[in-house]
Amino acid sequence: MIYVVKTIELTKRLGSEVAEPLLCLLVRHLIYARSEDLLPEFRDYAECLAGWRQPPLPCPPLNAAALRGMAPKSTMIAVAAWGGRYPPEEIFQCLLRLPRGICCM
Repeated sequence: MIYVVKTIELTKRLGSEVAEPLLCLLVRHLIYARSEDLLPEFRDYAECLAGWRQPPLPCPPLNAAALRGMAPKSTMIAVAAWGGRYPPEEIFQCLLRLPRGICCM
């Protein structure tokens, strides 16, 4: 999440013409990154990812405010549940609208 926010901030500073290459680099990084799952808050990441795009689970509405006050583990579970109901592009746009610190307790 930190990298997404910082990439958007950098794009705003440098201009929209750098958006595509920066977002491509960000996506590549997110696909191949492994260090984040070693942090205690992200130990359950692999399990949440395995549940992505499974049949719909009970989940909060697709709204950034629905994540307010959630711990990282709960946030990952909620976003994985969204994967069974919403297209990835809609989820990505929702997560981009998260104010800084919204999903941290």
